[in-house]
Amino acid sequence: MAGKAVVSFKIGYSVTHVAEVDFEAKNPRVYHAFTIETPDGVLDDEGVNVTEEFVEKIKRGMIEAGIHNNRVVFTISSGRVANRDVTIPLVKEAKIRPLLIANSKEYFPVDVSKYQLVYRVIEQDKSKKEMKLSVFAVPNTLLDSYQTLANALGLQVVAMDYYGNGIYQAMMHSMPKELAATICIEDNSSLITIIQDGKTVLQRNIGYGIDDAVQAMMQSSLVA
Repeated sequence: MAGKAVVSFKIGYSVTHVAEVDFEAKNPRVYHAFTIETPDGVLDDEGVNVTEEFVEKIKRGMIEAGIHNNRVVFTISSGRVANRDVTIPLVKEAKIRPLLIANSKEYFPVDVSKYQLVYRVIEQDKSKKEMKLSVFAVPNTLLDSYQTLANALGLQVVAMDYYGNGIYQAMMHSMPKELAATICIEDNSSLITIIQDGKTVLQRNIGYGIDDAVQAMMQSSLVA
């Protein structure tokens, strides 16, 4: 097994997916994986509500799947994660984060001290000496809840990723870069992503998901 393998978590309202995969690899390999039912009330927009039942389910699943790795990466899905595409001067990587923090009030009308700013470089235009970034503002309380879960499981957090970024990476590896679109439907929301020429031209979270579709169908049946 690769020395940089990690345990990847995607916690949903209904199910939680766990997989042991290579970390920071161009063609990551999946070594072990399992899925468990997420107990009611564990996940909401505020983060993860760590319960003894949930922790025991994960520990049991990891044992049964043969996962002994203690390095974890969480993929976070929440309506509280704000996203903006911004353009900044072309600077070295070490200067990007300080520049974003200095101009944060222009991007997000919130108290930035309560958030962590993360970014992905979309493109660099050397002729104009500028670069375009996709910037995410993630609440500290949201990140803290995942850290609490890691502590309860005895795992070391290597990284936390936003669900939308994971979708983008998957599309770049498996779909035409000229123009492609996906709709990822969750329990109570859907994420629309469109890429063109290898760049994200649209990524929006819509507050309608499988639960809403099922409810609409049930109401339609009752009316009929």
